[in-house]
Amino acid sequence: LTGAHADTEYVEEVEIPDTVQAVLTARIDLLDPLEKRVLRSAAVVGKDFWSGPVARLLEGEVAGGEPAVQDVLARLEDRGLILARLGSTIEGQRAYAFIHILTRDVAYESLPRRERQQAHADVAEWIEQRAGERRREFADLLAHHYAQAYRLSRDDVRRGGPEESRYRTEAFRYALAQEGFKVDVEIAPDLPDVPLAAPAMKQALANLGGNAIT
Repeated sequence: LTGAHADTEYVEEVEIPDTVQAVLTARIDLLDPLEKRVLRSAAVVGKDFWSGPVARLLEGEVAGGEPAVQDVLARLEDRGLILARLGSTIEGQRAYAFIHILTRDVAYESLPRRERQQAHADVAEWIEQRAGERRREFADLLAHHYAQAYRLSRDDVRRGGPEESRYRTEAFRYALAQEGFKVDVEIAPDLPDVPLAAPAMKQALANLGGNAIT
């Protein structure tokens, strides 16, 4: 799915030259285990991220919850890997960004693939909960995370469960909240990979049995 720019950017996976990846991987490997885990979790959220969803992904792993995660993020900022934002698009949340996009990509690739599906779904659910009535403002980010969860669920040997269908429906549902989205052939292989008008997309959503955001 592709769409308009969101307040918080996400970054699609890109192919990283081996030499650059080796240098960045070596730099990340110098971090302590907790710093690595926090950096990987931040990478799931995107180039720009908040401390809240990072803490959500690390529940049960980090004693002290979000404040402890913020302490680790401060160390990562001191190491020149991320940068704290002055403002935030979600009230009460500290916002951050990866200084270099390739650092985000390498950190994401270091996350075991088996963990990515649930991680994207958890991030989407966190955004829904915190955004509340403002969910529409984060529709493209939500569509991205649900689409990623769906793609990863298709690779799972246990595919075909109710979660796979829910991820697909949510990806479409949030896509409909914006103008100019394209239907991804991986999500809807029977639909053309061309921009669709709102009525056509609503029909595609109806076929999935979902409801559009009002």
